[in-house]
Amino acid sequence: MRSTWVVIPGQAFDRGKTRLAAVLSAGERRQFSRACLSHVVRTARRVVPPRRIVVVSRAAEVLGLARRLGVMAQRESGGGLNKDRKSTRLNSSHRCISYAV
Repeated sequence: MRSTWVVIPGQAFDRGKTRLAAVLSAGERRQFSRACLSHVVRTARRVVPPRRIVVVSRAAEVLGLARRLGVMAQRESGGGLNKDRKSTRLNSSHRCISYAV
């Protein structure tokens, strides 16, 4: 039986939403980025169990928020999400699953 997983890529909060720079300050964009990730994780939790949600990021602050929201946090390897999406493996309950974002 196949299980459904939700994989959420997360960029460092101070690097996200840069296209909004004309209308939001750096602090506002940071706060908005954090709120967006929280919203996406909470929405995903309505669809699948938290043990099947993974946030992938290089940013420690993003991974920390994911853990506080009760989902798994996976550090992105150095190659970037586009490179990792075909090859990353996540371990869960002694199983490996592949994912593509």
